[in-house]
Amino acid sequence: MCLPLSKRCDGHMDCADGDDENNCPSCARDEFACVKSGECIPAEKRCDGIPDDCKDGSNLDEIGCSRNSTCVGKYNCHLSHSGPSCVEWDVHCDGKADCDGGEDEMNCRQNKGVNDKYLLCENQKQSVTKQQWCDGTAHCADGSDEKYCY
Repeated sequence: MCLPLSKRCDGHMDCADGDDENNCPSCARDEFACVKSGECIPAEKRCDGIPDDCKDGSNLDEIGCSRNSTCVGKYNCHLSHSGPSCVEWDVHCDGKADCDGGEDEMNCRQNKGVNDKYLLCENQKQSVTKQQWCDGTAHCADGSDEKYCY
C-alpha cells in the first residue's frame, strides 16, 4: 500500500506493521524533521508561510498548517478539533499533552532537558538512546545495541 509522504513520520502508524514510523529523523525539541531529506530545520520555519524550508521539494514544513495567523511559527495541533489550533514550541515534547489530540507529545525523540540521541536497532523496529548503546545490557529485541561493542 502506498501512502502520501505527509503520513511518513507523523507520529501515527498508518501501515499495519508501523513501517511508516520507522527510521524517522531524530531532531531536537526546537527543530522540525524534514522527512524526505532527513534534515532538521529550526521549528520557527514550520508554518512560516515560506515554501520548502526543507529544500527537498516536499514543502512538508508548510503542509497541514493552520491559516490562523496567530499560529505562524508555532506547533500546530493538527488532530485537535475542540482544543487549541497551536501551542508554543517550548511545550512540544515536554511530557504533557497541550493539544486536544495530544499530538504535541507524539513521535518525540528527546526528553526535555536531556540531549539523548536515538540509534535505530538492526531490526529497524526499535530505537534506543545513545547512552544505552554498548552499556552491557541488550535493549534492542535483536540485541544489536550490544553486537559490535569493543
